[in-house]
Amino acid sequence: MRDIKKIRDEFDRVDKTLVALLEKRFTLSREIGLVKREAGMLTEDQSRELEVIRNVIANLEDDSLDVHVLSVFETIINESKNVQKEEDN
Repeated sequence: MRDIKKIRDEFDRVDKTLVALLEKRFTLSREIGLVKREAGMLTEDQSRELEVIRNVIANLEDDSLDVHVLSVFETIINESKNVQKEEDN
């Protein structure tokens, strides 16, 4: 049986990586939001959102977690759209 402290330490390492990746994703969201505004494009792009979801599903190694991972990605996509809509970057 694994030690709970070791498992929590591993959680902490994963969380640190997730934070860095989310920060990078939201920075890119700001950038694409600016590009879209300059081009007169809408923030919403349902075909791109579906493509992201398909990519997420394709990258899953454990299909039993699909509902949970998709739920998290719905939030990430929504927050990315919110960041894109911010005018003062």
